[in-house]
Order: sequence, then C-alpha cells, then structure tokens
Amino acid sequence: MTVAADSATPRLTRFDRRVWAVVAILALAVAVLGLIGDRVGVRVVEVWPEAGTEPVSTLIRPRVVFDQPVSPPIRAATVPLRLVPETAAELVWSARAVTLRPLQPLQPAVTYTVHVDAGIVSTQGRRLLRPLSWQFTTDMPRVVYLRADRNGQAQLFAAELQGILQGVEQQLTEQPGGVWDFHVAGDGSAIAYSSPRDQHGNDLFAVARDGSAGRLLLDCGSDDCFGPRWAPGGGRIAYARRTLPGPPRVYLLDPASGAARPVLDDASFVGFEPRWSPNGEWLAWVAPLENGVRLVRLSDGASAFVPSRTGEPPVWNRTSSKLMVTDVDIDDTDFRTRLVVLDIATLSLDATDSGFEEWALRWAPDGQRVSVLRRAPGARGGGQVWLVGQQAPARQLTDAPSFDHGAAQWSADGRYLAFHRISLEDAGAPAEIVLWDTETGTEAAAPFTGRLPNWLP
Repeated sequence: MTVAADSATPRLTRFDRRVWAVVAILALAVAVLGLIGDRVGVRVVEVWPEAGTEPVSTLIRPRVVFDQPVSPPIRAATVPLRLVPETAAELVWSARAVTLRPLQPLQPAVTYTVHVDAGIVSTQGRRLLRPLSWQFTTDMPRVVYLRADRNGQAQLFAAELQGILQGVEQQLTEQPGGVWDFHVAGDGSAIAYSSPRDQHGNDLFAVARDGSAGRLLLDCGSDDCFGPRWAPGGGRIAYARRTLPGPPRVYLLDPASGAARPVLDDASFVGFEPRWSPNGEWLAWVAPLENGVRLVRLSDGASAFVPSRTGEPPVWNRTSSKLMVTDVDIDDTDFRTRLVVLDIATLSLDATDSGFEEWALRWAPDGQRVSVLRRAPGARGGGQVWLVGQQAPARQLTDAPSFDHGAAQWSADGRYLAFHRISLEDAGAPAEIVLWDTETGTEAAAPFTGRLPNWLP
C-alpha cells in the first residue's frame, strides 16, 4: 500500500495571525518614524550666550547644544560654526555640543553674530536641516575690587576705565557681613565670593558680572569657607573649608548641584589658597603644616610637594607645564625670598636668582611677560612692581618705597595692570588701586580707593 505525501499548505492559527499583524505594525511604525526623523533632522536645544544677551565677557565661548550626538565634519577646512565680525577661533566638539573658542579676546562693545550652517550630521546620520544665527554684544572690560560701603562693610564694586576717570562705579553686592574674598570665572560671566555670617563662619555666594542673579552657592553652617577659585570651564569651584578649631582643608564644589567634597580623603592634608592649572588637570594649594605647596592631579590622585615657607599661593604658567612658588633663603645675617620653579613633567626644581627679593609673580596673557614684586636685599620699604619680559630688559614700574604693593592682575588683552598699594607711613589710610598702561608706561587713571583688584573681561 502506497502512502501519498501530504501536500496541503499548513494553516495559520489565530495566534500566528496576531503575531504577524503585530510584526507588520511595528515595521510600519519604524518606517514612519524613520521618515519623520529624516524630515525633522537634528534639533538645536540650547545656544550660549542666549540671543540678545548683553553685555557679555570678551572671553565668551559661543556654544550650540543639539538633541543628539553630532560628528565633526570630515573635511578639516569645513567650519560649520563661525563669528561675524570674522574672528580666528577653533572648534571644540563634545558629544552633543560644539563650542567656538576664539584665539584672542573678542573686541569690547561689539555686536557679534554667530552663524551655524545647515548640514551638521549626527552620529545617527541625521542632519541639521536649517541654518541658525543669533547675536550677542560684548561688554567693556571693567575692574572689579573690594571697597567699603556706606556701612563700612567691604563689598564688590566694578568700574570701566572711562568710569574710573569720571568717578563712576557700580556696586555688585550688598552683603550684611560684607565680602571677604572673591574670584572671577574664567569666561568673566560670574564672580564667586565668600561672605561672613553674623555669628561664626563664612558662606559661599555667586553673582553675575552685572550684579544680577546673586545666589547662595554653599551654606557652610558654622564652618569658615573662603578662597573660592573657579576651575577652567567653570564646572567646579575649589575652596578652603575650616571646621573650628581645626586647620583648613581644600574642597571641591559643584556650583550647579551644591555637592561638595574634600579633594583628599586624608584629613592630615590641610591647606588653603587653591590654584587650578590652566588645563584643569592639577590643583595646587598652600600646605602650612608641610611648609610648602601640595599639588594633586585630580584624574588619578597623583601628588607632589614643593618646599615653600612664605605661605604665598602658587602660580601656574599658561601652558600648565610649570608651577612657581616662593621660598626663603636664610643665612646668619639675613633672609630673602626667591622664586622656585617646578617642572611638572620631570618634577624637578629650579631656583632662580635675580639679585632681588621676589614674590607675587603673575603671567601676562601672551605668556611672554610677567609682573613681579621686587625689593633689593636688605632694603626698607614695600615691594615694587616690575615688568620682566623674555624679549626685553626688566622694567621697574613703581618707585614708591613708602607704599607696599599688592600682586598685579593683567587685563585680558595684556595691556593694563591693576594692583593696590597700602601706605606704610599712614596706618589709617585706605588702600588705593593703581591702573598701569604697559603700552604708554604711565598710570591709566588716578589712584582710587579699593583693594584686591581684578578684571571682568
């Protein structure tokens, strides 16, 4: 008996039909979403500075943030983000953002237009379908400083150079306990400062460059928080925190969330006056119990130490390759301060000897000149401001032994120096601020009352 093969087509069950229907619907949905995605393309979700913002710092770095990760153009010559008036700059690509980093400070009091070309491609292959442009206006550079208000409390004030000539200034803070110290963010957009409380301790605050948007950064309770320093890029603030009666330690603060933690877990590492390397990799501070300066690489916790018995904060060069500190030479009859340079790559030390006592060194923006306070060994009187360049002989800017001068601060364009001076003959006289024009070799304005000047670029 022969059995014939069953050639009938298998019948789909009700469950099978449902499965295939779901598959078909999903396939259609994917196709529709793909079509919609292609039409929508990459979207811009944030620009900085915001359109119409004025005034902003001359060190501003325009930024565009997209709704998805984007890829740099294949051709290096393609510049999808640019400024008008034309400005030499480099593009920095990071995940969903593109930042325009000008190679020089922008011109003051100028309206710039940011152009973003269509065609920027995301990692998903989608494109920015339409070009985008917006405008912002830069501010005039201003000097920011501490001066007593009508109640005798130190507050932050700011003034343009022309305003200083006319006696016009703006008060930025009105803290009941005054302002203890401060630091300007690298892009000039904000100022972090510490302010004493009525009873004990200091809290940390921030204010915008025009005095608006004042806010509490960190309530330190009964502790003293002081010496805030913005990190390059502004994402973190280093500061010193002291829980009485103990010594201070260096902490890191996230200004957005308010989260804070010590840089080193070991409480035996005490310190104050933190200083960031310009590349943001290292943090150095005065370590009084060690009689020196401690520096830490934040990525892996690597640490180094430089002897220093002056208590003066360290100073980084512009490339983060060297750290300068001051130390004291002591012999049987005298002592004098000198500069010591740490090479970060080799961790080797090199002591310099100019024949003077030297301290309070500050690098110019071009990296070719430094200002420094000098005094002849054994001489009486305060330190005087000198300008030392790699391509020019050293030049003494001040010659007033009856005044002690503070560390000079450079304007963003490298033309002006701001420093304060304190009378050694009249203890009751207020500190005065001097603005020095390095191009003309003269004072840019008559000295005016204030101390600890810095620049709002």
